[in-house]
Amino acid sequence: MCNIELKEKIRAIVSCANMLNEKEIELIVEKMIIKQFKKGEILLRESQIKTKCFMVIEGCVREYLIKDGVEKSTAFFTEGDTFTHFTHDGKGSPSKHYRGCGEDCVLTISNQAFEKELRTVLPGLDAVLQKIAVEKLNKAKAEWSFFISFSPED
Repeated sequence: MCNIELKEKIRAIVSCANMLNEKEIELIVEKMIIKQFKKGEILLRESQIKTKCFMVIEGCVREYLIKDGVEKSTAFFTEGDTFTHFTHDGKGSPSKHYRGCGEDCVLTISNQAFEKELRTVLPGLDAVLQKIAVEKLNKAKAEWSFFISFSPED
């Protein structure tokens, strides 16, 4: 897929928050680092220090644990989803999960320095990130409620 089409997808994803103006959206789109990953590529391994944040433009990233030699999926991230490897305390903590590409993926990549730079230029970004965080918490709660309502056999 060409870079113009990828930027259009990023623009559409970033615009969903309905809290940024066109100029702010364009600034984010132009600054984003886009990278392609092949199916099976590992983005994070257990015990690695978390330092990056990703947004899925295309594809699916799977989060999983390995317990007793068996992979146990804990989450899936698809188009428009963001997931963070770093902690905001600045220390970075070792991961308890693996994150790998379940299929060929196109992701944006950032780190704390990039986020800090964007927050300096776009003061309204904090409100957007807070809205995204609340939406993620609500989604996780709904998924957890759904999960616990089933028997182990289901």
